[in-house]
Amino acid sequence: LVHSQHGYHARWLCACPLSGWQLALIMFAIIPLMGAVSAYVFVGLDRAASESSKSYEKAGGIADEVLSSLRTLLAFNAQSRVQRMYEAQLHGAQEAGKRRAKRQACGMGFLSFSFFLMFAIALWAGAWIIQAEWENVFHEGNTPYTGGDVMGVLFSVMFGAVAIGQIS
Repeated sequence: LVHSQHGYHARWLCACPLSGWQLALIMFAIIPLMGAVSAYVFVGLDRAASESSKSYEKAGGIADEVLSSLRTLLAFNAQSRVQRMYEAQLHGAQEAGKRRAKRQACGMGFLSFSFFLMFAIALWAGAWIIQAEWENVFHEGNTPYTGGDVMGVLFSVMFGAVAIGQIS
């Protein structure tokens, strides 16, 4: 299974030099940025989820203890104190959820930014390559680059970057 997935992902990256290795090389400069942003998002989400889980676990422990000793709690009139303890634990879980949502929103924004940056760089560099009439050595007769070559490289690198990101 792992072997077939790696082969699938490698095919996208191998296809881009066949259309234009110069443009692919320019676009590869953005892939580390996308990887760093993805790592930031996923590490932060894992950390926030574990914080939230610990707070919910503590709140559940308080609720379990209250239910097991309800008569004693009522006898000492300690409902308000236990309620404040329970709400404090739930407040911690709520704050962890807010931090997780902020990190996820920022991460997705930066990831979208890096995708659009890659599109912009590819289209700008592709237009420059077409205008300069560079010869595409992979075409028969060394014909100049076309818009189709630029789009082929653009989508090959984009799909390859997404596929590599999905391996982990």
